[in-house]
Amino acid sequence: MISIIIPVYNTTKERVDDCLNSIFVQQDSKKEVILIDDGSEVDYTDVVSKYKELNYVKLAHKGVSFARNYGILHSNGEYLLFVDSDDKMVHDSLKKIYKILDNQDVILSKSYINNNGNYTESFCYKNYSFTITNKTMLLKTLFVSKNKYFSCTDTPWAKVYKKSFLLENTIFFDETLTNCEDVLFNYNTYFKAKNIFFLNELTYVYVYNPNSVCNTYCDDMDNKFIRVIEKFNYFLKNNGIKDKYFDYFVLRIVVRLFRKYYIYLKNFDDFKVSIIKILDNEVIVNSLDKLNYKLDENQTELL
Repeated sequence: MISIIIPVYNTTKERVDDCLNSIFVQQDSKKEVILIDDGSEVDYTDVVSKYKELNYVKLAHKGVSFARNYGILHSNGEYLLFVDSDDKMVHDSLKKIYKILDNQDVILSKSYINNNGNYTESFCYKNYSFTITNKTMLLKTLFVSKNKYFSCTDTPWAKVYKKSFLLENTIFFDETLTNCEDVLFNYNTYFKAKNIFFLNELTYVYVYNPNSVCNTYCDDMDNKFIRVIEKFNYFLKNNGIKDKYFDYFVLRIVVRLFRKYYIYLKNFDDFKVSIIKILDNEVIVNSLDKLNYKLDENQTELL
């Protein structure tokens, strides 16, 4: 059985209803659906009452990582599938997933990206389903921005995880992170997984949100992203991993922060202080200092 874990925090009732309906209309597949309310101010009573098989859990507000971890620990399915409360599942996607479970640790699939009604497909450089044997290239996709092999490998959605694999390897979402926690989660997952499969089917509809954390600015954004970099650096060192593409990941974050500073910080002194704070970080400086080589495009195969 697949447990579908849906964290929700103040998503509109209409969007939550659409999300749940896209899951429950898939009648042919055995599933457990858990809607985990992360302390929302919205009252979802009239929505959840429509779905008799729904397991609705109300928690105090502790963040999406805590909600997802709660789902991992309290679900009953052999496999786990994460869905964001403002997204949808594609019709018959569960039926397609069930056909290829076959004891996989992780399954990646394709998704639609819905940007204000304009739909684009996520991609893979092969147009058929296959077992991923070159994990080096898969891990690279998490760090390199415009990667020609895969898209959306960093998200928890459009994927299926074997629960026993996650528990045996103590893989959970880092609850101290509010940015890029899914990138670290998936890197850990891909690195430790023995069986990874790519399903060449569209299973998920991601709705682009211009007001999401990644697309807005907050005063402690630099601290949040510095914490991401330091956590990732610790994980790599603790596992004896030397991944040169991590330095490009650091560069991506630095460029993103500098762009945000340029747009939102109108006072030059504030802009200068923010830039200096980033460039005073030892992990960041060490990574940027090593960016004197070209990306290795010789390894082009995941299969």
